Amino acid sequence: MMIKNNKIKSLAVFAGLNKKEIVALYNDVPVINLQAGQTFCEKTRDRHTIYMILIGEIRIVDVTNDMNEDVAALPEGTCFRQALQNIMIIANVASTIMVIDRKIFSELSEKIHLFVFKKLNDFHFDYLDKLSKRNRQLSNDLFTVRDNTNEDYSKSELILSIINKVPRLPVSATTLAAKLIADNISLKDASHMVMDDPSLAGSILKTINSSYYGFEKKISDIHQAIVYLGFNSIYQMIMAESTRKILSINPTFQDLYFHSVAISNIAFAISEISKTERAAQISTICLLHDFGQNVIELLKKQNPKLTILIDAIASDQLGALLLRRWNLPDVVWQSIQFQSYPQFSDPSNIPRQIRNSVTILYFSHLCYEIFQGKSECDLPVTFLHEYKRLLKWENLSLNKIAHDLVLKTICKKINTYPKSFRDIIEKYLRTRRSISK
Repeated sequence: MMIKNNKIKSLAVFAGLNKKEIVALYNDVPVINLQAGQTFCEKTRDRHTIYMILIGEIRIVDVTNDMNEDVAALPEGTCFRQALQNIMIIANVASTIMVIDRKIFSELSEKIHLFVFKKLNDFHFDYLDKLSKRNRQLSNDLFTVRDNTNEDYSKSELILSIINKVPRLPVSATTLAAKLIADNISLKDASHMVMDDPSLAGSILKTINSSYYGFEKKISDIHQAIVYLGFNSIYQMIMAESTRKILSINPTFQDLYFHSVAISNIAFAISEISKTERAAQISTICLLHDFGQNVIELLKKQNPKLTILIDAIASDQLGALLLRRWNLPDVVWQSIQFQSYPQFSDPSNIPRQIRNSVTILYFSHLCYEIFQGKSECDLPVTFLHEYKRLLKWENLSLNKIAHDLVLKTICKKINTYPKSFRDIIEKYLRTRRSISK
């Protein structure tokens, strides 16, 4: 196919090739002319087909499985490979396109090969740069939208009136929480603290010998209980008893509490594995992380006609304010305040002093959902890689983290967990075994 010299000179897309090479390219490669609005459907080409837009501008539409979804608008001079199974090309203006399939490409000269590869590389580099900028903008927009919903509840008379109606945690519970955060409490100290409160000690022994744990052998004293279970489990019992007293009329309290216990045990394991935060501190945060949701459920029970309005209250903010007014350590209520941030923000928007604790809480929820049978594609993992980096897990998949790290650690002491958590883990293990057969 012969072309006029003035037309060759007008095609900047061929910069780097001489006249002879351009003529050869035109002679060997099909050229398609499209009028504005005209379509060209490529269902027979494979993903090795290369297109060069010589004149005009086109729009790419993905027609795989009748999706008909716009992919990109590409200007004159663009060289791209067909990455999708089936595409439709639509000319936005009168356009000329060169179509190079695999057979034709293999017959072209080495210099033209290098020319085409450079054009493809330039396009991919530019496209990735645009995608990166768009991703940053979308991330910023998402954060702005979500962050703007986090009002300062401490300035709301309505919220404060709600908070003031919730009874405080018993002194024993808040004291233990503060000690766990401030000190590396020993088992001996823990035993003395519990035994100083006879009613609390009796409640713990009653719980540990109930169906909640389902142990075959009776445990007769607090020290034995703490040695066998560890202080984390004993503290869970204390928090359970304390919160049950103030939220006992909430019909969903038990489910929320079982969830918090599961998250606490998973977080304890992650803390031991990652060695980024003290396990007892993380356990305390996790046991209290759903307190705001508990209060919201309680409010809905008391005010059923206001359910829609009550659901609009941010439970994270409500729980954080409640725990702050109970004088719990800053790291506790601040971690709860920012606990949902990993779902819509990278770690830079979380205060540095609580970044690791929020990260562990985030991974605990992801692992919990995997143990419940969900897959990674069902979970909020937009910024997962950034949070994996904080724990030095960037080379591990989420499934590998859940299975090879967390699950193995949990299984080493499976018999010391409450029955509700054991049931989750044992059911998940049975499911995995049945799938592998």
